[in-house]
Amino acid sequence: KIGTMLNVKPVLNVDDEGKLKLYQNVRGRKKSIKYLAGRLDAFVKENPDMLVIIGHGDCPSEAQNLQKLVEEKVDPSRVIVSNLAHTIATHVGPDMLALA
Repeated sequence: KIGTMLNVKPVLNVDDEGKLKLYQNVRGRKKSIKYLAGRLDAFVKENPDMLVIIGHGDCPSEAQNLQKLVEEKVDPSRVIVSNLAHTIATHVGPDMLALA
């Protein structure tokens, strides 16, 4: 509840063993979306033909904003925006954004 009061948005990562782990905490929704786009920068520069997938939990307009930031920042070869599968969405809840 304190995280909600402080507007903390956790950035999670799935490690090499498939475990979901806290990667970073960012304050504010807009900052967290910019943070996600910025973190992708290094990966796409190393792999210019990279396909980027943006998953969202019932927040298509924010997913489109993230797509715009990603395309402006790193210009990947292709971006797919999709709703999250129900199995993943049940773990994170609504309004979640994911990059792969």
